[in-house]
Amino acid sequence: MDTQFYNGKNHSYEDYPITDVLQMIGRANRPIEDADAKCVLMCQASKKDFFKKFLNESLPIESHLDHRLHDHFNAEVVTKTIENKQDAVDYLTWTFLYRRLTQNPNYYNLQGVTHRHLSDHLSELVENTLSDLEQSKCISIEDDMDTLPLNLGMIAAYYYINYTTIGMFAFASGLTQRTLEIISSAAEYEDIVVRHHEEGILRTLSQRLPNKLTGPNDSAPKFNDPHIKTNLLLQAHLCRLQLGPELQGDTEIILGKAIRLIQACVDVLSSNGWLSPAVAAMELAQMLLIATALVPDRQLMVVQLEREDEITGPVIAPFFLSPGRHDYTLYFMSDSYLGCDQEYKFSIDVGDFQSESESDSD
Repeated sequence: MDTQFYNGKNHSYEDYPITDVLQMIGRANRPIEDADAKCVLMCQASKKDFFKKFLNESLPIESHLDHRLHDHFNAEVVTKTIENKQDAVDYLTWTFLYRRLTQNPNYYNLQGVTHRHLSDHLSELVENTLSDLEQSKCISIEDDMDTLPLNLGMIAAYYYINYTTIGMFAFASGLTQRTLEIISSAAEYEDIVVRHHEEGILRTLSQRLPNKLTGPNDSAPKFNDPHIKTNLLLQAHLCRLQLGPELQGDTEIILGKAIRLIQACVDVLSSNGWLSPAVAAMELAQMLLIATALVPDRQLMVVQLEREDEITGPVIAPFFLSPGRHDYTLYFMSDSYLGCDQEYKFSIDVGDFQSESESDSD
């Protein structure tokens, strides 16, 4: 087996992490069925001693909690495990990260291993993390100490969504027309692999899809971008296009994350009272589940009727309709179910206005 893979994000070949190599070697033996097994590791001669060292000796394990600390803190603030900054520092002292800080300080950019160095490092880590969460409207900080969860933070914790993604859902503009584009831009899709020479395949695929993508300032899209690839594969899924086995596997990974991302998006839109974007997001979820696209020119009109008082009488319609026949679909929606519970289609025939005198003379 090879020990390198093509990283589409950096456009270069990189070595497999040693942990992945150990995992692949471990699959050479089938438990219970095989008494022994052999694995052939093919690599460059210069790397032979390197792999022999790590295959025969113990491998040090380091913590990466500091790379994903925002989402952990957000979840703990929502569950009231962390209620102030001191609780956040205490929370870190019970983690594997705290144990490794003193064992390998250079790996975590520590200047020393004294109690003062550890305290300053943890305090700075907590301050920066909570400040980022506050700017993303996931939490609020009162009196520069106490932490309180906000609506966006609770939605992100419930659906296990990255805090940057939930912030993008809340502040994105024009969501009704660009629902698919915004879902594809989620941070959860940053790790989608763009393989070597796959840009040409994606460029050809984009020419067969209805929605054409553009880059910043209407420039040409970068097909080595994982978010562009995500958008194209979601469109291909809706159009039911036949893809190769590798792209089909990527599509399954993308769809596994898409539904909960859309569910979180619906909750954000509903919390802000935006009906049309919420319905558009629900329709996108339905389309992904059944792998089909709705009629492009389908529109939703919201008709609001209100009365002057509680007395039964004629209805005053401030947004009156033009004369003619109008076809509508009435949706009954519930936040406990993905999509619309019931749909009713009906038509309205609107005639020209006639005053009471005209109607009496007739």
